[in-house]
Amino acid sequence: MVKKLWIVALFFIPLGQVWAGINASLGYELFMSGAGERYLESWLLLEGKSLEYVKNEEGKFQATIQVLVLATQNGEIKAYDKYVLESQSYNETEQELGDLFDVHRLPLNQGTYQIEWIIQDLNAKDSSKIQHIDSLWVTQGEGPSLSGIMLIESLQPFAGNNPRLKRGDLELMPRIQSYVFPEEEVLKFYVEAWDTEQFLGANTGFALRGQIKHSD
Repeated sequence: MVKKLWIVALFFIPLGQVWAGINASLGYELFMSGAGERYLESWLLLEGKSLEYVKNEEGKFQATIQVLVLATQNGEIKAYDKYVLESQSYNETEQELGDLFDVHRLPLNQGTYQIEWIIQDLNAKDSSKIQHIDSLWVTQGEGPSLSGIMLIESLQPFAGNNPRLKRGDLELMPRIQSYVFPEEEVLKFYVEAWDTEQFLGANTGFALRGQIKHSD
């Protein structure tokens, strides 16, 4: 007998957010760890030439960015992380500035959250900040469901460079800008199916069928 598992879901794939001043693109989705805990994975791309560079202790130029991620419920902070990103160092005469890419994971329990990102260039004279706010609903053990959808820019065998890009034996580079050009014939993505054992049984393979439609 063939079992059919129907999971009805609407996916709103966030477009990369771009701000003036710091040219930053942000993408994020909800996934699950091997221990069964939900976490919000975010991907941040900072355009190198949009950042401010100052001399470090080695006498070279370097950009420094502070990132604050907050998860709140009714104004109360439930989870957060604050960290600093540093660019590679450059000589004064170098013109080609590389971009900064960061993968971050924030564990979240079941509930509805307001998620806020605050990104600040610590070298900027005006100390200006950019901010993005969104709502997120986290379910836990409420029957079969799907994770968020991560569009994939590229994939290759995992080489140990960034463990947070590892899925199975592959290294998946997220595609932060989710616009799909009309001439593209192949769309690669990663998605997880959760809590299926109660319906399909343990160690049972299954096929997942999807469909892409225009939002209008």
